[in-house]
Amino acid sequence: MKAPDNLHSQMAQKTDEQLLSMFNQPDDWLPEALEAARVELRRRGTDLELMTSANTAAETEENPNHLPPEEAGINFRQQAAIGIPIGYILQIFGGVLKLHAKNADIFYGALFMGLVGLGLLIWGCAGYAEG
Repeated sequence: MKAPDNLHSQMAQKTDEQLLSMFNQPDDWLPEALEAARVELRRRGTDLELMTSANTAAETEENPNHLPPEEAGINFRQQAAIGIPIGYILQIFGGVLKLHAKNADIFYGALFMGLVGLGLLIWGCAGYAEG
C-alpha cells in the first residue's frame, strides 16, 4: 500500500493525542505515516518519548491491578513445572479409574478428574509458552 501524497498535511490536522495514539498500535500504520507523525510531533515541540511514557503511566493509574508478570509474582516456569506433570497424572489416573469403574459415581468422578487434569495440562502449557 502506498502512502498518500498529502500525508504531512493530514498529520498537521490531527491532535497530539491522535498522533501519539498511532504509536500505541504501530502495526496498524504504514512506516511513512508513523514517520510523518513523528515529524509533526517534533515540529510542534512535543517530546514523543516523554508523552508515550506519560500515556503508559496514565494507563497504569487507570488500571492499577494490571501489573507486568514479573511484578505480579507469576513464575511461568513454575506454572509449567506444576501444571504439565500433575495434569498428565490426573488424566492417567482418571482414565484408569474410568476403565475399572463399577458404578456411575466412580465413572463420573474419574471423568471429572480427567477434565481437571486436562485443565491443569493446558494451564501448564500456557505457562511454558509464556516463559
